[in-house]
Amino acid sequence: MEYIKENITKDNFTLKDPGNTNNDVADTLEDWEKTNLSNKMSNMISNIENNSDNIKTYFPINEEFEEEDENKGQYGLKDASIVAPSIPNKSQQFG
Repeated sequence: MEYIKENITKDNFTLKDPGNTNNDVADTLEDWEKTNLSNKMSNMISNIENNSDNIKTYFPINEEFEEEDENKGQYGLKDASIVAPSIPNKSQQFG
């Protein structure tokens, strides 16, 4: 959000559609829309910084993936007794 806020109004800025990287969403916006988007990002960041619960307003929890345990809403390992690095399979590794 910070990156979009700071860069959306620049002439060379691109905002690729994750579903179609050939689609540059920034090209579909008029200059005033880019400025408006920058202002909205600024307001969202400010609201979240003022009250971290506001993040749920902008990014609601997907109930399909909601956790049911005491670690609900926290990042980390699901089982604290297991310490293992996340290693991608061979087809996802670089080099």
